[in-house]
Amino acid sequence: MTGTSVEVRPTLAELEASVERGLATFVEVGAALLAIRDRRLYREAHGTFEDYCRERWRFSRPRAYQMIEAAEVMALVSTNVDIAPPTNEAQARELAPLVKADPEAAREAWAEARAEHGDKLTAQKVRRVVDVTLLKQITPDQVDDPMRPEAGLPADDDPADALELAETSLRERERVALLDALWRVVHAARVAAKFADGDLAPRVAALLTEAEQLVKVAEEAR
Repeated sequence: MTGTSVEVRPTLAELEASVERGLATFVEVGAALLAIRDRRLYREAHGTFEDYCRERWRFSRPRAYQMIEAAEVMALVSTNVDIAPPTNEAQARELAPLVKADPEAAREAWAEARAEHGDKLTAQKVRRVVDVTLLKQITPDQVDDPMRPEAGLPADDDPADALELAETSLRERERVALLDALWRVVHAARVAAKFADGDLAPRVAALLTEAEQLVKVAEEAR
């Protein structure tokens, strides 16, 4: 005995049991899907994570990523023991854009939302705080060049996995750039809608609706 501890990681069957227990425990489901994706466990019977989600669970890859992001948000904001964490997946998902861009800002935004609304906090109210925070972070160079590396790609030293990621990296980066640009329009329009009046109000509302529809289409295409 050397005294060196051996990490015991859950198997695919154990992780899938977490998913099967249902979305009532969305944090556990998202964490299990994250492990299945990052450890490439889906390859036991499926070529891609997208195929695995569709064939094993009957939901899309974007839906899987929504649950993964919600679980990552909960893991982050739950570190503050003095502030209650989100009570549902919808609240957690609204914080996801901030978690990717600036984890500390995400913690502060959640604390601000809880302080302002308490137990009456809704996903929509969380979104408003996140919108304002993201707008404050936008700089001129980001507006001119919204490209940034995609967050959340698992680290991998396997040459085959590296090749697979390389083959799709350009397309993924283009999609990320598009989503970044669209989300910036959405965030700006949401804030503008709070203050627009008169003839400007319907124009801002139309812009917001169109931008949100484009974001939905772009996310579904990922």
